[in-house]
Amino acid sequence: MRKEVGSALQSIFGIEITDLQLSSITYSPSFQASIEAAVQAKNDAIRAENTVVKVRYEGEQQKVQADAQAAVRVAQANGEAQATVARARSEREAAILRAEGDAQAATLLGDAQAHVVQQVGTAVAGNPGVVSYETARRWNGQMPSTVLGGGGGTGPLALMNLPPASR
Repeated sequence: MRKEVGSALQSIFGIEITDLQLSSITYSPSFQASIEAAVQAKNDAIRAENTVVKVRYEGEQQKVQADAQAAVRVAQANGEAQATVARARSEREAAILRAEGDAQAATLLGDAQAHVVQQVGTAVAGNPGVVSYETARRWNGQMPSTVLGGGGGTGPLALMNLPPASR
């Protein structure tokens, strides 16, 4: 355009144009409206793209938070499960130890009782008067309220080892 205007002005006025500047250019109202509509459409597109980016970012943030919360819940569940397993193991071991202790105690008690019975048997065999002595020692001084049996040395005086009365 510069060349054409420069050639025309040179041929008409004989001046040489080195630079050309147009000022105060006015466009038709329809052209201005179309430019404003294009700018508005571009701004709307950018705004929509920013909204999409924002929604995508927020969705990713929610996903990251949900993943973190799920990992925390899994870790808590694993910890609780491990604690339950440890508690069950310790209870099982305690029950086993208790049962072994009870078995040993029963064995020791049985051995002690057998030893006592053996000593009592030896004492009675060596001295038959021990039974009479023990009967007298444990007697509370009252005659029995019920006596079973019928004669033959089994009456109430039989407890004192008195001979039956002669007839």
